[in-house]
This record gives sequence, structure tokens and C-alpha cells, in this order.
Amino acid sequence: LFADTLPSLDDIEKLSCFVHSSEANRIAFGKQVEENMSGTGQKALLATGIGLFILGSDAEAVKRLGKAKDCKEKLIYLAFALRRMREFDEAIKSLQKALDTRRTS
Repeated sequence: LFADTLPSLDDIEKLSCFVHSSEANRIAFGKQVEENMSGTGQKALLATGIGLFILGSDAEAVKRLGKAKDCKEKLIYLAFALRRMREFDEAIKSLQKALDTRRTS
């Protein structure tokens, strides 16, 4: 997640499954996210926002993702986090924006 290029949505899903497969994996991944939290660039905001979502820190994920540049991944994970926070209208708006972004790219 914190490499030069962002993994595909499928790979992020696999990462999430791996992180949640054991407490040790969850702790190790949490440390990786924490180590990258000081980054303020667009890549860091996106990666840590997704990482926070994977860890279940939805409010913090929304804050980080909200600052990242719009892209399909940002908008999808923002919608997922908003849904878990029961912000359904905002989640739908984010998913619609992701769909619109995909159509124009």
C-alpha cells in the first residue's frame, strides 16, 4: 500500500483480508500506517486513508481521504468509510463521483 504505485482495488482487498487474518498482521499493518501518517503528499494521504479504513478508523480515514486528490480509489474508499459511519447520502455521492471519474478517464 505504501509503495510507489497504489495497488489495484483487488490487491487492496487481498491486503485487507491478510491484515485481518491475525492480530499480529493487524498490529504490523497498524505500525506501517502510523509510520506513514506524517506524510502530507497526495500519495501519502491516499495510502494512509485507505490504511485507516482497513484498520476500521473510519472517521480518521474520511479526514485523510478528504484531503487527497480525487481518483477512483479515493472516492470508493471514502464511500466505504462513510457507509460504515452511517453517512449514507454522502457515501452515495462519493460512489457517484467515482463512477463519473471512471467514465471520464
